[in-house]
Amino acid sequence: MADSTPTQSAASTSRLTPERKRQVRNFLLATTVAYMSTLVAKRAALAKRHVPTLFSHNHTPPPFNRYQDAIHAVTISSLLSCSVFAMGVTGTALVMDINSPQEFNDKMKLWLGGSQRESERAKNIDPETVKLEGEIEQLLAQGLAAFDGDKKEEKEKK
Repeated sequence: MADSTPTQSAASTSRLTPERKRQVRNFLLATTVAYMSTLVAKRAALAKRHVPTLFSHNHTPPPFNRYQDAIHAVTISSLLSCSVFAMGVTGTALVMDINSPQEFNDKMKLWLGGSQRESERAKNIDPETVKLEGEIEQLLAQGLAAFDGDKKEEKEKK
């Protein structure tokens, strides 16, 4: 009874598994990239600000290049949107404990009731459709097997 105290069992269950460590690492990396891209955007916005000096003309805008400004704006906005999207995806994967796109698919089906809809749809499929699906799958399997056989033959020739 002295072997398993509540603090020992809680400590052993709170350890991070390798998958969880990878999720946390990916989230922290995405968060860091998002933060750095925010700093880059802030720096670019501050660099474009025009502050006239005492003897400069304040009735004319400073010289600028429209195309270069547009390229900078698109680049910075793409960097910001992609980094924030990556942070959101990795954060969602961390919270929902998802390690692969297939796990995400399964959890979303479970959460939104997709597996029930798939089973209902499977019941309503007519026999002709099932037969056609089987023939297509067989044709694709034969085509892939022939493609793999061609690759093996080419390797043997070399």
